[in-house]
Amino acid sequence: MSEQVLVILDLAGTFVFAVSGGLKAVKHDLDLLGILVLAIATGVGGGIIRDVLLGATPPAVFQDELYLAVCIAGGLVVFWGASHGEPR
Repeated sequence: MSEQVLVILDLAGTFVFAVSGGLKAVKHDLDLLGILVLAIATGVGGGIIRDVLLGATPPAVFQDELYLAVCIAGGLVVFWGASHGEPR
């Protein structure tokens, strides 16, 4: 596989994990800040652990701000969806 495909898959996985963290925050009735914090922690936490265990330091999330942007986008999608979705 080419390098670009791996980066795209990595970013897609980061987005999906960020959304799952954001959904957990919505389930516990957190506000926008809480949703974003949980989305970022969930989105990049696994990648940080992976990179440290593989010896790739510093982790990719600290080298490229795109990972943080993807997590924030995932959190905002969840926040927007929760505020415009069906009542809980």
